[in-house]
Amino acid sequence: MTNKRGRPKSARENAKNVSLMITPKGWKLLQSQAQQLGITRSELVERFARGKIQENLSQLAEERFLGESFAN
Repeated sequence: MTNKRGRPKSARENAKNVSLMITPKGWKLLQSQAQQLGITRSELVERFARGKIQENLSQLAEERFLGESFAN
């Protein structure tokens, strides 16, 4: 069966389509973090939920904080 979105099916379990309430600022941050990691927003949420992304997010937060500190 062909994936309608053009994404390859992964070996992980079938994903469930869900709705999530998030602020516009949170949405932008989610998009930015996923892009920086080279993954989809869905994969970012999945990895966070499974506890597999804590180190990466901490590193990104530190880099963002340092960048904002230098900008001010």
